[in-house]
Amino acid sequence: MKFEDILAFNAPYNQRNINSLIEKIKSNCIIPYVGAGMSMLFEHIYPSWSGFLYRTFNEFINISEKNKFDNLNYEDKADFLYAEMGQRTFADHLKDTFGQKHLDRNFIDFVNKPIFLLPIIFDSGLIITTNYDKVIEKVYSLYDIVLSVAHPGHFEALNGALRDAELLLYKIHGDIIEPIKSIILTKEQYDLAYKNPDLINTLKQAYISKGILFLGCSITKDRPVELLCEVSEAGMNNYAIVGCKSDCVKERRLQLENDYYTQAIIYPEGNHECVNILLNYIAEVTNPQSYQKMKSKFFNINKLKNMNLELSEEWFLNQNIIQIKNLGNRYLPDLNVELNIKNVFDALGRNECFYRYFINRTDKIIITLKDLKLADIKESIQKIHALVKDFEIAPFVKIVVEILNKF
Repeated sequence: MKFEDILAFNAPYNQRNINSLIEKIKSNCIIPYVGAGMSMLFEHIYPSWSGFLYRTFNEFINISEKNKFDNLNYEDKADFLYAEMGQRTFADHLKDTFGQKHLDRNFIDFVNKPIFLLPIIFDSGLIITTNYDKVIEKVYSLYDIVLSVAHPGHFEALNGALRDAELLLYKIHGDIIEPIKSIILTKEQYDLAYKNPDLINTLKQAYISKGILFLGCSITKDRPVELLCEVSEAGMNNYAIVGCKSDCVKERRLQLENDYYTQAIIYPEGNHECVNILLNYIAEVTNPQSYQKMKSKFFNINKLKNMNLELSEEWFLNQNIIQIKNLGNRYLPDLNVELNIKNVFDALGRNECFYRYFINRTDKIIITLKDLKLADIKESIQKIHALVKDFEIAPFVKIVVEILNKF
């Protein structure tokens, strides 16, 4: 889908809202509020909250409890799983699902993800997330940006982010490194957390100070959004990039504006590549210098990856032929002097040349030993046999050493 197609999907509102959002970002008047949708980077990695709950049920709970489970809301579903599995097992499963190990990938794997553009659009100020994972921290690290992390109650850090535009990630629902103590997921945990004045005051201060941009959020009346609605007044304006069915666009747009004080940039439901297209546009307009620097640094490398080149032996041989032809008379086979160092590289590569070299030298040793006809070297022969048998030259070729048993 093209950028123009996205604008047309909710015309004229998408164009008006994205223009307004860009001006607010340029004026440092927007706080990104990052939800689970932005962490769903790879297939079967970091599921949505709903996906996590149902996956956990299928793995740990008897199917006979399915009807009961289906009739619960998300918080009650989490309560049910927590009670059935036990605190330690539930926490371990949570950490295994959302742990940092899933982010141990090459940076190229992140380049075409919407979250990758966050450091360009928001290189200073406050970032709020309900996510437990380390995706945001990982992405900022790819730009060599140190991202400080804080939790509700850290008001000094919050004030620095709001007043002085110090870059800060505020994880309002906890961090996966402390799955038992910090994470808010069950109904009981939500009830306790949203009676905590530290969390309430943190969110209120952020909501009142600046506009919110919802990214990767479904925007239903969960606890943080309910609080946003409570403190929102006429003149306060938030933004969201959300998907919607084509026959519900007007209804969804009006619901977000009237109930949530939020102007939406709406794309067709399920076409999540639209988020990447929109954020690319926003990044290029709000921070063109950093955007172009990112493209020159990462895009060309990613382009090579997408070409799916196979650096086969045939490819190297063809390249050699091409380069020799380009050299013309500057290269002659007679000038191709073989150096002893070549044997070292053959050995490191364990290639066919080294295999032949190894066999020839071994044959010479065996022939010499045979000619000596010494009876007391049988033990030494066995040691050579054992050593060579365990020495694999290449995954495709093995030395046949059984002949040594004859000596």
